Amino acid sequence: MKKIVLASACLFLFAGVILAQSEMDALKYSKSDLNGTARYMSMGGAFGALGGDISALANNPAGIGVYRSSEFSGTANLSNVSTSTMWKGTGVDASNIKFNFNNMAYIGTFKPDVEGLVNFNFGIGFNRLKDFYRNYQTSGKNLSFSLTDYISTVTNNNNHGQGVLAANLDVTNSYSGYDNYPWISVLGWNSFLIDPVNPSNIDNNYKYKGIGSLNPNATLKVSERGNIDEYNISFGGNIYDVFYFGTTIGITDLNYRMTSNYSENLGDPVDYTLNNYLETRGSGIDLKAGVILRPIDFFRFGLAVHTPIYYKLTDYYDANVRWNNGTSDKNTSTPLNSFSEYSLRTPFKMQVSSAFIFGKKGVLSFEYEYVDYSNMSMKDPDGYGWAANDYIQQDMGPGHNIKIGGEFRLTPQFSLRGGYANQASFIKTNVLNQNVEVDVFGSTLPHYTLDKGATYFTGGFGYRFGNYFTDFAFVSRQASEDVYAFSPIHDGTKWNVPDKATLKTTTNQILFTFGVKF
Repeated sequence: MKKIVLASACLFLFAGVILAQSEMDALKYSKSDLNGTARYMSMGGAFGALGGDISALANNPAGIGVYRSSEFSGTANLSNVSTSTMWKGTGVDASNIKFNFNNMAYIGTFKPDVEGLVNFNFGIGFNRLKDFYRNYQTSGKNLSFSLTDYISTVTNNNNHGQGVLAANLDVTNSYSGYDNYPWISVLGWNSFLIDPVNPSNIDNNYKYKGIGSLNPNATLKVSERGNIDEYNISFGGNIYDVFYFGTTIGITDLNYRMTSNYSENLGDPVDYTLNNYLETRGSGIDLKAGVILRPIDFFRFGLAVHTPIYYKLTDYYDANVRWNNGTSDKNTSTPLNSFSEYSLRTPFKMQVSSAFIFGKKGVLSFEYEYVDYSNMSMKDPDGYGWAANDYIQQDMGPGHNIKIGGEFRLTPQFSLRGGYANQASFIKTNVLNQNVEVDVFGSTLPHYTLDKGATYFTGGFGYRFGNYFTDFAFVSRQASEDVYAFSPIHDGTKWNVPDKATLKTTTNQILFTFGVKF
């Protein structure tokens, strides 16, 4: 069989055409975690109708109008991230510890000489919207399908009469048809992972097959790093201690890094490993606006809307396949490429909240958030939408998030707090049930996870002494996902459905906030 590895320069020419992010990448950068001050976190983030906390800058900006004095505060966070996977009866656990700063902000309070306007406030701050930090590994034995079966099907499904893979990758060819194939096909062909169905007539053959055994053993290792940070500027006020309003302009900084390797043993001594590196960097902007109504002393009602975050992002990408048959090794790779800048629009959000105030003894608050993930979209540098947008509309639905929090003041200085939050899954049932193909085409990253929801259990306490305050919080987040080495795919006659693994991520946090009022 004639297989020739292209020079890096040739591969680079088509990087901008082939590499495109998928619906799962859009989701990864659109979904935020519950993050904020220790008081905010200990009450499950249910502050939409309360305000008076710097986390309001990234939640309901009307909360800034509740302030009666200026404030400066910051929050430190110690996290333990544990993962547990199960793949066809084989379990693997991993754990990591990390320290970082969650947020920091300044609130300035002004009392203008305007009838009815009790105060007008200004705030500037930093808040971490999401932390990608985690490692996980999963191993499975006697799997139903091989990744090589998936690669061959992708290759066959992407051959639309534009010529054959073998001819397009021949060094004497003009490469005119090269950009009709995903990178996964290119690496598969050059790494002996797929063969022509008819080896005696490669140039006129339009079908390929995987070389994997029917029941390979496989291992997937993934390491994720990075975060999404928001720097915000807020304005808000208080009218007659009845109506509070606020607006936040957010500038978002995104930095994500992922390394993974997926290996299969196809029967001694043949094995191979697909290694991937992805780094995504960029920035975005959004606007938040909200109101809080206090019709009577013991009740407040809040409403907030968040526009989508409009991102400009750039990918840096590298992948290689190492193949070994016991007597020789083969290593095929793509060059490290900078993909052209593209845009991502995250979902629109709406929050409705209420709170009951029990004199100076305590509060009980509730919040509901609606997020329609089917409204995510991606565009190329020229403003044209990607095919992934169709998959987003088909596979994603609305997310329904709830938060409940309470605080009880034991003394004028000391308070106890507790809370609960739930982020429900928004992946449509037919996707979770493996009845459709998931958009992972266009890159060498066939593996992905499907979000099945997350739950937060929170608690903490706070102490006030003079103009200073300290708050502590204990937060346990439990998230469930399904992990796939590659997508279900139809080969023209039947569905090839891979065995899924389950992934549980438990994040336990200790948060400390220190602040001063003046």
